[in-house]
Amino acid sequence: MPQSLFEISKNLLMQDIETIYTLIKQSSQKDARIFIMSVLPYLTACVAGTIDFMEEHQVDCSALTIKRNYPHVLTKTRNKIKIYRERTNKNMTEIDTIRDGQNEEFANMLRFPILKQLGLNYDLGTYRLGGQIIGNTFLYKWFFDEIEKIQTENPQLEYGKTLGEAVAFTRKIWHTNYSIKGDFDFGTIEHTDYNITLRASKVFASSLDKGQCLFLFNIMCQVNFALYYMDRILSAENSLSIRIKYLTYYFSCSSIRALENYCSQNRTAKFPLDSSTMKNISCLLNEDFCNCMRHYEIRDRNILGATITHNDEMGALIAFYHGCSKTEFIDKLNDHLEAISNHIKKSIMA
Repeated sequence: MPQSLFEISKNLLMQDIETIYTLIKQSSQKDARIFIMSVLPYLTACVAGTIDFMEEHQVDCSALTIKRNYPHVLTKTRNKIKIYRERTNKNMTEIDTIRDGQNEEFANMLRFPILKQLGLNYDLGTYRLGGQIIGNTFLYKWFFDEIEKIQTENPQLEYGKTLGEAVAFTRKIWHTNYSIKGDFDFGTIEHTDYNITLRASKVFASSLDKGQCLFLFNIMCQVNFALYYMDRILSAENSLSIRIKYLTYYFSCSSIRALENYCSQNRTAKFPLDSSTMKNISCLLNEDFCNCMRHYEIRDRNILGATITHNDEMGALIAFYHGCSKTEFIDKLNDHLEAISNHIKKSIMA
């Protein structure tokens, strides 16, 4: 008997829930901290989508701590996966605010006032895996601004516990039988500090606006995380891995396009990337498929005409919206993510 839209949606949801449950079990590993920090906004989006889907189908989720105590955190952190797609001017201002705040925070750590007066404190920390920058302090500060407002001793830990509670609740309501493949090799993360106010730091090209550089640098870090770190942890064909990679790709392209529009309307801002290159990179954009990746409730009844195999609902969605196999799609997606990363690196890095 063919699957209903509910069954397709539920099966996709439960595959991701089982992956999140498996990742949470690994989170106690010391080396997992940077990975969990980077993936947390996506896990938040998945849990938020899970709660929406369950309530759509008459499952009472009102007792969940994350639903009861942290609705604003859930909403705003979930929106962070859009990166900088919307309100570019506000985002540029926020980048400056975060930078000013970190400057003050790091300057206050200096032992000698003369160093603070000279502005010699670090104001950007990067996290590297195998030579690739997969995260930075600005990006994490931006991601976690709402979580850090939680009035507890360790707000990130407390928030993480509420995500785990929601995952356990879902597994209890709708049992799973999925086997999650992955080596969970978190690798050795290298941390390097810079002071980007100094030309000698040689992080960004000196001729470019530092705010725009940080805007694009954050996007590059997210792309590198999805491209170079996810595959160390999960199988490339894992549905959550595909979901994270595609959302990163989609919103990176749309955020860069928003920056280009911002620069075209602001005579003092020069767009640092090549428009024709970005146009070629954007050829995998599909709004309907993106909506399937953002929400678990699939409403497009046309999908029912596709060949759908149980446990490979993701493959059916890919074939329906992109006309290729899952393996071909993953290869194309990885190629496009790599192209974005390389183009940003070539354009803004010293």
